Amino acid sequence: MWAGTVFAALTLAVLAWGCGLYVAAFGSSSAAGAAGTIVLGIAFIYCSAQTLLFGAEIINARAQRRGRPSARISKIPREATTPVPDDTGRRTSPPRRGGSQALPSIAAASPETLILRLLAVLSSR
Repeated sequence: MWAGTVFAALTLAVLAWGCGLYVAAFGSSSAAGAAGTIVLGIAFIYCSAQTLLFGAEIINARAQRRGRPSARISKIPREATTPVPDDTGRRTSPPRRGGSQALPSIAAASPETLILRLLAVLSSR
């Protein structure tokens, strides 16, 4: 649990330090500096959220590696997939829910694999 927490805390500290450097250097001395500060604020919120989520993924992956149950819901409940009779008496399947069920889980990956995947996603943008 400590690895994900320490990662998130250190990354947030570095983000805050970097934002502080930008604001101290450019601040609102010009229109471009003020606009950049707004963009920086939005980017800081986005990066902070991603950092917290990545830290949670590290915690989850390490817990699964140690054999502890995950907090993630990975299966659709049985009653949601059981065919039910319709008005004609035929058994039909209920509509499938969209969402995270179609996405591959990265919780089983090692922290090193998660970092490599994160770098690959960031470099492809």
